[in-house]
Formats: sequence, C-alpha cells, structure tokens
Amino acid sequence: MAKLVQAVRRFGPRVVRPRALRDSELSEWLAGRTGLTRAQVAAVLYELSAAISFFNRAGMTLRLAGVGTFQPTIRHSGRLRIRYFMASELRREMNATGAFAGEIANRENIGLDFTSLKALWDTEFPDDPLESPS
Repeated sequence: MAKLVQAVRRFGPRVVRPRALRDSELSEWLAGRTGLTRAQVAAVLYELSAAISFFNRAGMTLRLAGVGTFQPTIRHSGRLRIRYFMASELRREMNATGAFAGEIANRENIGLDFTSLKALWDTEFPDDPLESPS
C-alpha cells in the first residue's frame, strides 16, 4: 500500500523552481537599484559572506536589518552550525497574499485534506491504494 507522503509528493502543491540565480545576475540587479557598479555589489556580497562566517565563528550572532539573523550553534559532535532566522518584515512580505509571482505546480490542490488526496491517488493508482493513517 502507498503511503501518505507519496500522495503529497505526487499531488501536493509545490513551487516550480527555475534555475538558480547566479551571483553575477544578482549583482547586476542590485547595481541597477543602488547606483553601484556590478563589481562593487559583487565585492560587497563576497565580503558579507565573509562577515557572516567570521562573526559566527567568533560566537557572535549577526543581525542584518530586513534580512534576518545568523546564529552560531554547535552539534554534539562539535561541528559548528549556523541557524538562519528570516526577518519578520521579510517573512510578511514573502507571505503576503498575492505576493508570489512564480509558478506553483498542483496549485488546484492547495488545502486538500487526506480524504481528497486519497481519492486522487486511488483514482490514478487503483492497484496501489493509499494506506489510511492509524
């Protein structure tokens, strides 16, 4: 029998992600908004990465206005981990109704409950029905 996670993967809504934006493209976009050159923006982004690493390795939390907080933690193994907490204003912007302009696969399935997912799965895969959760 199929599991719920298989149905969610198959029929659940998900963001269709085009290729990743390259650093040079981000630098060019920011340059157009700031009046800096693309090379200056690229240098600032490179140094920002170095600053996050430097200060987190020193045990300091780094807060970037409008971006969020980078906080160092350590695992039981001793391996350093940096946790990122999105700034609340950025989260509100991202989650505003109608703000997302990208493509969503299975958009029509947003909010479906287990019964609806089961019906979709069982219709498409009658020989492998979805297992009901216990």
